[in-house]
Amino acid sequence: MRRVIRYILILIIGSLIGGFVEEAWCLIKNKRFERRQSLVYSPSIPIYGIASLFMILILEKIGYEFWKIFIVGFLIAALVEYTSSFLQEKIFHTKSWDYSDMKFNFQGRINLVYLIAFGV
Repeated sequence: MRRVIRYILILIIGSLIGGFVEEAWCLIKNKRFERRQSLVYSPSIPIYGIASLFMILILEKIGYEFWKIFIVGFLIAALVEYTSSFLQEKIFHTKSWDYSDMKFNFQGRINLVYLIAFGV
């Protein structure tokens, strides 16, 4: 039971931290607050919580060295972001993000620059 509660807390905390970091990034980049909303209306962004949980589950098995954290963060971000974008578009016929106008993107769903940031 403790393990389940821990994983739920990781989901919640990861979602909240992801939402706040993304809002801070947009505030710095655009010099104004933006309404960061996708399929869920909340200050949290569940995709970050899901990625956080996957990262913890994998890193518990392989260790927490910096290079492992970077590689796992990069790969998990790519997998979760691409899958989420694909499923949202196919199921709900909507897009929450589109990187098509940026270099190093793949189908507008993921972008190398942001994947490196997620790895770090």
